[in-house]
Amino acid sequence: MLKYENSFWDNPGTGQLPRYERGPQRLYEKLEQGSVECEELLAYFSERIAVEEAYAAGLRKLAARPLISDGFGRDEGATLKTAFRGLLAESINLADAHSDLALELQSSV
Repeated sequence: MLKYENSFWDNPGTGQLPRYERGPQRLYEKLEQGSVECEELLAYFSERIAVEEAYAAGLRKLAARPLISDGFGRDEGATLKTAFRGLLAESINLADAHSDLALELQSSV
């Protein structure tokens, strides 16, 4: 079982009293490590937010592209055109979901 005295006290040897000097040093090192780890997490989430925003913007751009005049722009509403419009609408919904995720990450982190 882990105990404070096993982790933070020096045991210089038999017949001598343990010393506490190692304890505060070890605690300080762990605090420093925690600070670096927090910075690493913040950097990750900052980049993740940028990725989500860029992906959402790309999906919106893709969904907003005009129909080609000789393709679906010429179609009179057949099944494939309807399916394609559904695909474009779903791209917008997915873009909204990624934008929402980016906002949620920004407000949570």
